[in-house]
Parts: sequence; structure tokens; C-alpha cells
Amino acid sequence: MTARPPRRTPEGGGLVVLVVVTVLAWLAAPQAHRLRPVVDQLRQGDLPAVRLPRLDPGNGGAGAGGGGGGGGGWACPVAGRFSYGQGWGAPRDGGARRHQGIDLLAPAGTRLVAVEDGTIGGRIGDDGGNAGIRLWVNGRSGTSYLYAHNRRNAVRAGQRVRRGQLVAYLGATGNAAGGPPHLHFEVHPGGGGAVNADQLVRRWCR
Repeated sequence: MTARPPRRTPEGGGLVVLVVVTVLAWLAAPQAHRLRPVVDQLRQGDLPAVRLPRLDPGNGGAGAGGGGGGGGGWACPVAGRFSYGQGWGAPRDGGARRHQGIDLLAPAGTRLVAVEDGTIGGRIGDDGGNAGIRLWVNGRSGTSYLYAHNRRNAVRAGQRVRRGQLVAYLGATGNAAGGPPHLHFEVHPGGGGAVNADQLVRRWCR
């Protein structure tokens, strides 16, 4: 295999490069004074402040552990300290039915708030039965929430509410009469049947 001879730079090539660089430097010289303040700012780190969007930390009450933060776009339904009572699936009426919500025990009169933005449903007030004074929050997400055994409600049917807004006061009405005051809270995705709300509530109320 025959080796190729090294390529030679044409004579005078270095001079041409020197001339081009000199001309460019001469053309840029009148603008240099305009660039100097920018360069100085970059060197000193004197840059304009950038305002970042504030992340929504969520809104929640203090749960059994005394935590104050909620999760994401939902609030803890109890705006104060509480403890967990009977959970999902506990037997009722001698086992004839199962508990369809989660009980949150707190002093009577504790504020209850909307867990998300939404509208108060039409079924509101005393049902004359197990739930006692109750209300529904139909959330913007499509999920509905039942608040039962309330001492009294603070909203009316059809009213729009915001997450964290007062909707009722915790009580012991309906079949909770004579027992410890508590909120019976149910979660109904898509307005359908109730689902186990335990993990959701623990996340919202931590």
C-alpha cells in the first residue's frame, strides 16, 4: 500500500488568515463598548431576579398525629385535631351491613371543610335516618363526598365551594346520637358507589 504524501499548506495561507482576523477585529471594535456591561454582569452574577411559580402545597387540617399539610389539590375534611374511628367495612347492625365510610372523631363543633372545589349536592339536611344531618360535596374532579352526623350545615344546596371552605360543624346526629361526635365520611368516584377512603384521608390529613 502506497503512503500518501502529507498535504502542504499553500504558500501565503497564514498571511491570508491573519488579514481576515485583523479585519474582523477592526469591524467589531466600535461595538465592544456595548457588550462590556453585559459581560461584566455575567461575571458578577448580577442577573435580574426570576420569579418562579408557587407550587400549591395543598390544604389540610391536623390529623391524629398533629400534621398540618394536605396532599395535592385536596384538603383534610376535618379542620382540626381528630382521631380515627371505625374504618371501611366494619360490621354494622349485627353484620347485616358494612360500614361504607371512615369515621373521624373530634370535639363537637369542629369545623368541616370541602376537600376540593365543587358544588353542594341537593341531598342536604337531616335525612331522618342513619346519616342524620348530612351534605354532599360534588367535587370538580367528578367524585362526590358524603359528610354525615353533622351538628349543623353551613352551606346550602347548589352553592359553589372552594377547597378548604367551611361546609359544616361536626356532630353526633342520626344513628351517632348518644355516641362520640364524629364525621362519617364517604368517597364516591364518579358519583357511583362508595370506595375505601382510608388511604386517601390519611394522605390528605397528614
